[in-house]
Amino acid sequence: MTAKSPEVVDGMIDDSLLGILIILLVVMLSTGYVYLQQLQQGDGQQANAAANLARRAPSTASALGSSPQQAVISTNGLTDRQLKLHYTLPMRNGARTVTISTEALLKTDDVEALTWTNDEVPTLLADLSRIADVYLLCTVKDTNDAKSMQHIREFVSTHPDLKSNDTTPGWVKAHKILFCTTSIGKIAFVRQIEPHVHVEVDSGVVRDLEKHVPHIVHIPTTPVDAATSSVPNVAHELWDHDIIILLLAVFV
Repeated sequence: MTAKSPEVVDGMIDDSLLGILIILLVVMLSTGYVYLQQLQQGDGQQANAAANLARRAPSTASALGSSPQQAVISTNGLTDRQLKLHYTLPMRNGARTVTISTEALLKTDDVEALTWTNDEVPTLLADLSRIADVYLLCTVKDTNDAKSMQHIREFVSTHPDLKSNDTTPGWVKAHKILFCTTSIGKIAFVRQIEPHVHVEVDSGVVRDLEKHVPHIVHIPTTPVDAATSSVPNVAHELWDHDIIILLLAVFV
């Protein structure tokens, strides 16, 4: 076998090194391309999220945007029941937030003929709104149905017991009545609002939120629907009392 001259060997080494450099360059270019694509996808997702937020009703966006800002509760002018609620329910830094699924408050099968689950609900909500920042979470068939959502908002916020005014704090604000089409959307709202207490009818929502919300009051429509959770921050109460009594029973 003929031995290769040093010049030939050096040439082969140079060719090999050149080939390796070319391969490394291709790999680097490919990696850079993939990285840029990922960045573009991330920007696109952020843009889509921003667009989705912009497409929400302005009141919904403003309500969620203002949720961390909580006014300290004043006890001036509170009734005995409101004071009892105030000293019973948990709060943080002098303020508290409560989210309530409207299935516990309203019969929404026919949006054009809304009714309360109990005639006392408006008064009870008014009491609760005096000592807490209250959000109502309503599940609807279509969040593009602005007419139905507006009808629900007006039904709640214009009730004489709940209608806000400039002289009395509290009451349920129309822009804090939020809408979603699925339980997933409701869960997302609750986790973003971060309430101290959430009142819920759906046992599936209760199970998904029990690790994220300090206190949950589960009000199943029937005993069969009761969640099986044994987590201590979840209280299961049948819907045979008003919501205020249930809250007091849970925290006293």
